[in-house]
Amino acid sequence: MAPNHPNNAVTGRTRPTKPKKQQRTQKRKRDDVDVETLEQGVAELDVQGTTYTSFSDLPLSAPTTAGLKSGHFSTLTDIQAKAVPLALKGHDILGAAKTGSGKTLAFLIPILENLYRAQCVGADAGLGAMIISPTRELAIQIFEVLRKVGGKGHLFAAGLVIGGKGLNEERDALARMNIVVCTPGRILQHLSQTALFNVDNLRMLVLDEADRILDMGFQRDLDAILDYLPADRQTMLFSATQTKKVSDLARLSLKEPEYVAVHESASSATPKTLQQNYVDCPEDADTYIHRVGRTARYERNGRAVLFLDPSEEAGFLGRLEQKRVPVERINVKQNKQKSIRDQMQKMCFEDPQLKYLGQKAFASYKRRKNASRQVMEDESEGDEVEAGSDVEDDEAVLKAKKKKDGVRTKYDRMFERKNQDVFADHYAKMIRDDEAKANGKAAGEDEESDAGDDLFAVKRRIPAETGSNSPSSDEEEERPRTKQ
Repeated sequence: MAPNHPNNAVTGRTRPTKPKKQQRTQKRKRDDVDVETLEQGVAELDVQGTTYTSFSDLPLSAPTTAGLKSGHFSTLTDIQAKAVPLALKGHDILGAAKTGSGKTLAFLIPILENLYRAQCVGADAGLGAMIISPTRELAIQIFEVLRKVGGKGHLFAAGLVIGGKGLNEERDALARMNIVVCTPGRILQHLSQTALFNVDNLRMLVLDEADRILDMGFQRDLDAILDYLPADRQTMLFSATQTKKVSDLARLSLKEPEYVAVHESASSATPKTLQQNYVDCPEDADTYIHRVGRTARYERNGRAVLFLDPSEEAGFLGRLEQKRVPVERINVKQNKQKSIRDQMQKMCFEDPQLKYLGQKAFASYKRRKNASRQVMEDESEGDEVEAGSDVEDDEAVLKAKKKKDGVRTKYDRMFERKNQDVFADHYAKMIRDDEAKANGKAAGEDEESDAGDDLFAVKRRIPAETGSNSPSSDEEEERPRTKQ
């Protein structure tokens, strides 16, 4: 048996413990002590009577504190001061705040801390948190902040699932993820098609910019996603605007949520540090608020320029005023304006991929704009219908049904054809036949006309000679020849 040497720690075995294993054991013990301290600190949080102003006031783990320090985050914003303590204690959150007010950290910090205390780390732990974003661009922004704050000591495996890559490549990565940032359509595709994608251990779900998710037509996708997820999860829903659709979604997905709202009484719906000018506009005021808020994220200075067509100026400025968005007009000097058509054509010629992406983006923009217009038209038509009486509605339904069930004649069927000009002569003949019948012409004449005009037009009649069974050669030459 080897003698006990000061440098050799004996743990009941006949040989010294390996240094790496000893370090892992010591780290695990430190983590256990750290988790117990954090659990006690979270239990002592006073979410009702205390207003927290700094991240140092909260019971956060050492890796999260190091990440916040490296990102120069020290002071809590209004939405963070209200939402983070509640989320750390496990409450469902329904948050409403301006775009750029710090909502991203308001849900990323609770995700990191709650999963850290639950030791939800490694491939064996499974997926612990899912963050759903309306667009790829916003999902990438969230993931970059997650890397900045969580990359200083946390061992979570996080990834982006937003499309643009092969489905098989994402499938392999999903099996190892603890935190996933995704878009609704792509994650639903994996939930329905990826057999090894297990969400039974999911602890936290975040819906960022839920109003935009619903406005972009992902209502059915969200309903399907929620059916796959466990019911005992913690859910946080954040939105820049509170609409009826958002309220309905919150009622279905949240359990006794804590409503956290800031800037409700503010004079402006956008950050004060944002300078705004207009020249051209998106399709509605809500989209504008979401876009420009990202230029002044986390109370930084920003500037947004809006391009308006003369026909759009009065209406869009009125909508912005209703949403409490102040803008300042820029008067552009006409002699300073220059066309960029030549430069754009040159860029498209040099890079065909750029031209393809531009065409694709333009087609997508037109579909989106036409869809929003159709929604507005349907809503206006719905208001007009509701204003009418029930009797008028019933009469309209009966008339429509009567018209639909009416007898369809041969003329109706003919006019439904696309190439109507092809049947112009045939239609004229049908009219002549009907007029002839109306005038009392003999049925024999009609039958003869029908039989003769259908295929051939007789050019000349040659009487047959009596006493001869076959016509002469001269007569044969004069007869019209037809193809058989």
